[in-house]
Amino acid sequence: MSNTQDQQNNDPKADEKAKVKTVKVRVLLDCEHGACNTVAELAPALAKQAEKDGLVDTSAEAVAAAEAAQAPKADAKDKK
Repeated sequence: MSNTQDQQNNDPKADEKAKVKTVKVRVLLDCEHGACNTVAELAPALAKQAEKDGLVDTSAEAVAAAEAAQAPKADAKDKK
């Protein structure tokens, strides 16, 4: 194994990045987090502040509704 590969495998910053936790949110209005009714992934502290500011909703139901709204509809192809 080369020294470069060994350094990459033992890089603590790479391990940190792999462990970074995100929160899925539904964006409630066009803002720096995305377009209205889309799903974004934010750092937990940012998601908490954005929800407090009324920009996003972190509830599982809200995220599911936004994901369903973004999913392509099956009959959209049939109605050509």
